[in-house]
Amino acid sequence: MYHLNHKVRYSEISADGYVDIAQVVNYLQDCSTFESFSVGDTIEHQKESRYAWMLAAWQLEVERFPKMYEDIVISSWHYGHKGILANRNFDICDSEGQRIVSANSIWFYFDLDKMIPVRIQDEFVSMYGHHEKLEMDYKPRKVMSPKEKGREEEPFKIRKSDLDTNGHVNNAKYIAMALEYIEEPQKITSMRVDYRKAAFYGDCIVPFVYEENNKTIVELKNPEDEIFVVVEFEKKEK
Repeated sequence: MYHLNHKVRYSEISADGYVDIAQVVNYLQDCSTFESFSVGDTIEHQKESRYAWMLAAWQLEVERFPKMYEDIVISSWHYGHKGILANRNFDICDSEGQRIVSANSIWFYFDLDKMIPVRIQDEFVSMYGHHEKLEMDYKPRKVMSPKEKGREEEPFKIRKSDLDTNGHVNNAKYIAMALEYIEEPQKITSMRVDYRKAAFYGDCIVPFVYEENNKTIVELKNPEDEIFVVVEFEKKEK
């Protein structure tokens, strides 16, 4: 288990003085990246070995969002793997030790030369250890969109600033894109993200938005109707 102590900075908050759920995912990604660095599984090592961890799905449950100046502790731990998939929990606790965010993530191990997922060998995860699964209401990995056609929004293109070290869109950037279609994002209490296809610089994104009661689903597609990612947000009941 890896712990990252952090003070919320002005550059990380939204207009309301709190971080949004995309920034929360940035915290979680940073924590897992620092853990990988601590055990020698660095980005440089992955490029040399030609294998890398790729994210398949997120589930976040939010009690409240961290606010500016607040001291928080972000934690990350591996709790199991099978076949091509590995499972990792996260949480964020406040200075009193109260958990304010709980998260589950699903990853696959990827052959960078063959561009395919590969079966995870024990030695790939042994460096991270094995820890207890977090108690939370686990939801399905796949996010299914409603059958009726969603509301189409204005298309846009991927910028260079959206990319990560793998050359495709950073996982948290998709969430920031989807948040553009959410009113009162500070009321979000739950989010699921289903990554389907990597987007690259210059790709065109066509957003489709589905709204029903306290739930909003945002699909980010290409013009050929192929889905890059599906993001499901749930908010507090009105």
